[in-house]
Amino acid sequence: MFDEPTKSREANRILNDFNWIPYMGMSGKCIVALMRHYRVTIRHLASSTGITMKRIREVRNNGIKLDLRDSKRTVLVVMDWIEGIETAAHKDKS
Repeated sequence: MFDEPTKSREANRILNDFNWIPYMGMSGKCIVALMRHYRVTIRHLASSTGITMKRIREVRNNGIKLDLRDSKRTVLVVMDWIEGIETAAHKDKS
């Protein structure tokens, strides 16, 4: 239906382990795995993205659900989370 979003190799491997389908949302376990892989804490992700720590905990627990009215938006939200985690990890290294 939609093209698969671009991701780094590491993120691609982790997402494949969870049988991730871009337009179906993303599970909380998958987000936790990405954050652990990149060694990004909730506090660090919050400070680098501007998302509240409460919202990050909520997404880690519940995941990102498919919006049946607009599945393309779901893909964009998932891509934003992946990019935010990867960016927070790279900001920490520099």
